[in-house]
Amino acid sequence: MSAFPEAVFGLHAADTSTIIHEVVPGQDAEAKPKYSIRFSVCGMSHDHIYGMVGTIPSRRAPLGIEVMKRGRDFLSDKPGVTTLAQLAEVRNAVAETKRINAIVYSERLEEKGAVKAGELVTPARSDE
Repeated sequence: MSAFPEAVFGLHAADTSTIIHEVVPGQDAEAKPKYSIRFSVCGMSHDHIYGMVGTIPSRRAPLGIEVMKRGRDFLSDKPGVTTLAQLAEVRNAVAETKRINAIVYSERLEEKGAVKAGELVTPARSDE
């Protein structure tokens, strides 16, 4: 998702030449958009996708900063930041508050194939 431009997520990019196509209620359902992009989705069986689409990525960093300022560590789904400015703000907040701001990259640990691979390469313990 981080490879997409900010405009895809409804964020305003500094580049004013960016074209944003908005579909509003009441528009002709048969009308075709002037511009389109081709994309595909793969791996929808990954449980972490539900966390990624049920939260708003651009709001994660500001929420994390607020949490750290209130004396707590913060754990976010990825992406934890969506701009370089947010990354700088998070780094500053970590330095100021001495709190932890972490991002979950657990799909490599939770995926059935990865679990099975771990079982295959980990020798059985003799006490089992």
